[in-house]
Amino acid sequence: MNTPDIFRAIIADEFHLPIIDNAVSIREEQADAKCRWAEIKFKNSVNSFCFSFDNHPRISGQLDPIFPYFNSSNETKGLCAKSDAIIICQKNSDIYIFLIEMKSSEKTKSEQQIKASKIMVNFIIDRLNNSKSKDKINKKNLNFRCISFYCPRSGYEGTSEKRNKIEFLHQHGLLIAKTPCHRTYHLTQFLP
Repeated sequence: MNTPDIFRAIIADEFHLPIIDNAVSIREEQADAKCRWAEIKFKNSVNSFCFSFDNHPRISGQLDPIFPYFNSSNETKGLCAKSDAIIICQKNSDIYIFLIEMKSSEKTKSEQQIKASKIMVNFIIDRLNNSKSKDKINKKNLNFRCISFYCPRSGYEGTSEKRNKIEFLHQHGLLIAKTPCHRTYHLTQFLP
């Protein structure tokens, strides 16, 4: 079994983001969010899986729905941080893990949430590799990439039809691409 299929099998269905007509829509549902959506189209030749641990809102005064074992009355800021979405795809033996954040502006920091999600993905892989499952994931083949969608000043909505490659820059020990939201992209724009 390849890596996207392994994740699809072990992540509970309630966290899956549906791929409809070979595309996933990543949405920010907070009422005050400026960056509301981005869509990524997939190719049939690149097996992909999408999920989110951020689709269960936290209710004030209650435990975090994803990390209920952390004491919310003594919460350390950022302890329960998570990205808006995660896309896992496999191209030959290379595994690409895209950690996705929706931000109000290009200057809004996303590193803490992205690093927290990277830790969570590694935790899932380590738990799987420690289990009695016959399926294992070789961490040497992992390529973490971070996409920070931000709200463009012009509010432009459209499709990135040129399919230009999106540039990833090294920042804070991560490969991060900052690109406008309210657009449709193709997964191949983010792949080498």
